[in-house]
Amino acid sequence: MPTPEELAVDLHDLWFAEQTLDLIASSHFNASLTVALTEASYALTRPASIGLGATGFNDAFEALKGQINDVLNTNHTNLKDSAAAMRLCIADFTATDDAVKQELNKRKQEIPYDE
Repeated sequence: MPTPEELAVDLHDLWFAEQTLDLIASSHFNASLTVALTEASYALTRPASIGLGATGFNDAFEALKGQINDVLNTNHTNLKDSAAAMRLCIADFTATDDAVKQELNKRKQEIPYDE
C-alpha cells in the first residue's frame, strides 16, 4: 500500500495530465471552429475551361474540411471525457483519505500547473 506522499505524487501527475487534456481539448475545439469558418470557394472559382469545372476542386476541399472538422470534434470530446475520468479518480482518492488530500494540495502549491 503506497504512503499518502507516494499516492499524492501519482495523483499530482494525474492532475497535471487532466489539466493538459483540458487545454488540448480547448485547442481542438478552437481549431474546429476555425476550420468550419474557412471559406475557399471564392478563391477557387475560375473559368470552367481550365478543368475541374467552374469551382475547381472546391467540392473536394469542402469534403476534406468536413473530415478534418469531424476529427477535431471527436478529439475534443474524447479529451474532455478523459480529463473528466481523471478528475473523478482524483476526487475519489482525495474524498476517502484526508492525508492524501492534504499531500496533493501541498504538492499543487509546490508545483502548480502553468499554461
